[in-house]
Amino acid sequence: MAKLRHSYSSVTTYLSCPLLYYYRYRSGLPKHTGYRRLLGNSVHQFVAKLHDEKKGERRYYYKTKKSAKGAWNYTWARNLEENREKIIAPSKKKEGYGYGEGWNCVKNYWEANADKPDPLFVEKRYTAEIFPGINWVGVIDQARQIKLDVVQQYRPDLVEGDVLKKGYDPVVLVDLKTGYTDYDLGAYKDDPSLLEEIRFQFPLHEDLQPTSYTWLYEQIHGVRPIGFARYDLRRGKMLFTARDRRHYNDLKEAVDNVVSGNEIDSFPKKPGPFCKSCDYFSPCRGERPFVVSKPGSVPEGDEIVEEANPLEVVKGKQLRLPSFTIKRTSRMKKVEGEEDKKTEIDEAALPKTTIHIDPDGKLLTKKDKP
Repeated sequence: MAKLRHSYSSVTTYLSCPLLYYYRYRSGLPKHTGYRRLLGNSVHQFVAKLHDEKKGERRYYYKTKKSAKGAWNYTWARNLEENREKIIAPSKKKEGYGYGEGWNCVKNYWEANADKPDPLFVEKRYTAEIFPGINWVGVIDQARQIKLDVVQQYRPDLVEGDVLKKGYDPVVLVDLKTGYTDYDLGAYKDDPSLLEEIRFQFPLHEDLQPTSYTWLYEQIHGVRPIGFARYDLRRGKMLFTARDRRHYNDLKEAVDNVVSGNEIDSFPKKPGPFCKSCDYFSPCRGERPFVVSKPGSVPEGDEIVEEANPLEVVKGKQLRLPSFTIKRTSRMKKVEGEEDKKTEIDEAALPKTTIHIDPDGKLLTKKDKP
């Protein structure tokens, strides 16, 4: 029997919104993309080819900044054409904006790295068993070897005399970022307190991605990298973080949460800021009309203000989607005699909801199903 596979992307998707996870990984609905994701993928392709000596592309297409810009033009235009049918809300303006943002990222990378030694590897896929029957997979953008004096600068606790502590590799894993998030403390306008600094960078030092890649590297090579660098290509700067085995418990707990949710088909909806760019907004909304809330004043006492906060309801047209089914389960019972509070499904008590969407985007009830 083939092992189940999970990754940083699938786990964080489930933790953000289980219903989005269902649509993306379980429903079989067509895959979509947006300009930001397409930009990120295109930049990764550009950087990978910059370090690809096998085909000689670096010598011909990346030798100068001008030739590098031509290579970026080609990469962006090709990916736009190949994904045109998958792009949500196509826009010529966004295409042009994406080209400019992407060129800023690859220009910053090219200027900083074109004349430096290549990474140990780029875009390398790792797979290791994290639980019995479950593989954890990840693609590490880069691994860079560093000198002992640099290790001493970032991880002095790992240097004993003139030797790296046993069990560590003088390697930093690097992940390329094209997004807007910035954990540089220089972004603060005012002088922050130590607590404010810690809060501001908390996601950087607790995020599951560095934990995931550090764990994978150690499983495969038997030694741990000294750290992880978040390479912000928009701003041309890196931020360092590190992981230890205490973080591995957080990773395994997250994976166990997702595996358990899949076992009982639990995919509740969790609306949030990411809904604005969600690929599956139409099936998630179902037959509900669009509702737009406009700002207004709040009545005081017995005062009645007409249309203080009016709602505008707009009928929307849904995407054409195939018929699919979601089985929801939400109630469990405790297993008697188990001290660790393990649970099993009480099948008789499970409420189940079946949703059907016809090819025209119409929501059908179970009674209406053809």
